[in-house]
Amino acid sequence: MRLLALCLVFFATCLNAGDLPHAVKVMSFNIRFGTAKDGANAWEKRRYLVAETLQLSAPDIFGLQESIDFQTEWLAEQLPEYQYVGTSREVEPGAGEGVPVFFRKSRFELIEAGDFWLSETPEERGSMGWDAACPRIVTWARLKDRQRDGSELLFVSTHFDHKGKLAKENSAKLLRSRLDEWMAEHQRVIVVGDFNCTPDSQPYQTLLGVSGDSPLVDSFRSANPKVTTELSTLTRWSGEYLGRRIDWVLNGSGFSAMSSVIDRTQDAGRYPSDHYPVTAVLRYAE
Repeated sequence: MRLLALCLVFFATCLNAGDLPHAVKVMSFNIRFGTAKDGANAWEKRRYLVAETLQLSAPDIFGLQESIDFQTEWLAEQLPEYQYVGTSREVEPGAGEGVPVFFRKSRFELIEAGDFWLSETPEERGSMGWDAACPRIVTWARLKDRQRDGSELLFVSTHFDHKGKLAKENSAKLLRSRLDEWMAEHQRVIVVGDFNCTPDSQPYQTLLGVSGDSPLVDSFRSANPKVTTELSTLTRWSGEYLGRRIDWVLNGSGFSAMSSVIDRTQDAGRYPSDHYPVTAVLRYAE
């Protein structure tokens, strides 16, 4: 493997949940949309690095953001051990970015999957909400874990708007409402995404609460309680380390975080995306 993995905790990065009973390794990864005019960082020049980052980390389940159909399909070819679900956020399927969910076929069985839009009309395909700059979508998959005698979990991937303040706040309210419904049905929930917000923002407080009043937990903060400086999940193609942590892995009370890291995999100064992936190993709560 030609990659150099730079991580906070080597053990946490290399840990495969498949080697542990009753744990699952998950990832959130904004791979940067493949039609961007990124010059030396264009998709064709870094796509193998994206695939190798995923292969190196070997998550059991992962959610992508900014993945256009041709990127999703190419990664599916490189990672045949995974199955994926998801659709474009636009009116026409395949016409734009999506937030697909990939899961390891040998471990999980798909029960059902779906999508909804972060808007006033969430079931309307391609609908754009509030002051958002573009349509935003949520993709979810309900999975049966063969490794745990058929236990079920709900895995959610999303991407909040990058401009609209009201859109971010209302997206958090809508997502929290859906999550509350799912968790009221005793669903074990994991949420990943690029939220375009930092942990001091109102959307973060809406999702996670301000005084322990939410069943959702930020796995990174839970697993790294001594981290006081905000670490960046944006590479900006240069390996930025401190800054804005806007990519999160959240878990419901059905899980507890064993470890969580910002994966700083690179190859001689080239990064797979303008975002770092975030991984977490989550233990099932009894």
